[in-house]
Amino acid sequence: MKCRNCRHLYKDWCAHKLDSPDPDLDRECKDYMQATHADRIRSMSNEELSKFLCEFRSCDSDGYPCSGCKAESYCRPGHTGMEDWLQQLAEEDT
Repeated sequence: MKCRNCRHLYKDWCAHKLDSPDPDLDRECKDYMQATHADRIRSMSNEELSKFLCEFRSCDSDGYPCSGCKAESYCRPGHTGMEDWLQQLAEEDT
């Protein structure tokens, strides 16, 4: 379905149509814009984002990140450190 890959779809709701599209129907929409990778990342939950970040930075078969990764101490199999880090207040860059 077209809506599944639209940048206006957020958590199964369409921001332009103010409805939840039926996944079994293919509808034509003048507001359709194909989602980018950044759009998908922005719409992730903290749990999805933490899993994505840990897997994205993984460099070895054990799931541990590359050396020099700022998240190294948070990405361990079965560990929720990255999720915990995402919940922390952000520090301002000075």
